[in-house]
Amino acid sequence: MRSASRQPGSRLKTPATPVWVSCCCGHYGVLFNSNRELLRNYHAEKRFELHYYTCAGCYISMTVDNRQQEDGADDGDGDGERKQSDMVSTPLERLIHTKWMEAKLTYHGPLPASLNF
Repeated sequence: MRSASRQPGSRLKTPATPVWVSCCCGHYGVLFNSNRELLRNYHAEKRFELHYYTCAGCYISMTVDNRQQEDGADDGDGDGERKQSDMVSTPLERLIHTKWMEAKLTYHGPLPASLNF
């Protein structure tokens, strides 16, 4: 098998539909949004809902907010405090940040204990 055939396709981070199959710390899951405009319209990526289901039956709904990227200015809270609050705490968050690097994630409901891996 040629190594070139093992390279990820051009649609890895920008698929035709907003559905991503993931493997995060050995846990397989699906991240998705039902709005196809999410991938066609830059403005749709400013703030949107993202759903995550795992093979183990866990479900998480979250809001991904990219609006603070546009603000760009420091709000005067101090760099140390701001960096501490922006730290990514779970592998799932790090995974999401590979697509939306500066996004703020807000979970709807409690984070299942099985996802605190």
